[in-house]
Amino acid sequence: MKPTPLVILARILARRRGEEAPSFHPEEEARAVRAHLRAKARTSREREVAEYLIRAAWGGAAGTGAGSLKSLLWTLRDHAGPLYEPLAERLLIRILEDPL
Repeated sequence: MKPTPLVILARILARRRGEEAPSFHPEEEARAVRAHLRAKARTSREREVAEYLIRAAWGGAAGTGAGSLKSLLWTLRDHAGPLYEPLAERLLIRILEDPL
């Protein structure tokens, strides 16, 4: 099973802090990864990206339609095959580094 963009973001944040990548039990992954991201996102940009992805995962949040980061990440997940994880990771790193 492919990791969600939320799990990929959690791995990126762990790597940035020199921590071991988190693992989540499949039956509790959604709740656990949201809690983990909220606890580990330290900078304002990390918090913005984490909260955006959390809202986007629930669906229907403003700014998550066609052409959005959420749309791009989920399209990669559905269609990029083995390139999904490295592409999603690179995109999320770029978004975290974006000074907007």
